[in-house]
Amino acid sequence: MAMKKTWERLSGIAPMVNQISIYIGHTQDALTDYCRQRNILVEAYSPLATGRILKNETIRKVAKQYSISGAQICLRYLLQKDLLPLPKSTHASRIVENADVGFTISEADMKTLDTINQDFRHF
Repeated sequence: MAMKKTWERLSGIAPMVNQISIYIGHTQDALTDYCRQRNILVEAYSPLATGRILKNETIRKVAKQYSISGAQICLRYLLQKDLLPLPKSTHASRIVENADVGFTISEADMKTLDTINQDFRHF
């Protein structure tokens, strides 16, 4: 008999959510695919890479086309990838802005954003 996965062996309960660092340029496709296959919701913490991603020129250009902020593009991008972004802010205006993602990024712009391949967490 094959050994059960650790979480099954210890609790008998599969995880419902996996909170991982995901943002444009760092989508961790293999891990998100693994989670999806097991019906585990992927919650993207630090979806703005602690703000560093907002300096990316491609993201700025796409945001300008939609007349919105780079943060809104980053959050909407993840939503369109069926990921749940978990942004953090202590500024009321940014909290309101982060919630205003009721638009759709075009397929062409999503492909442009998909070409970004940079780990913004490092200096």
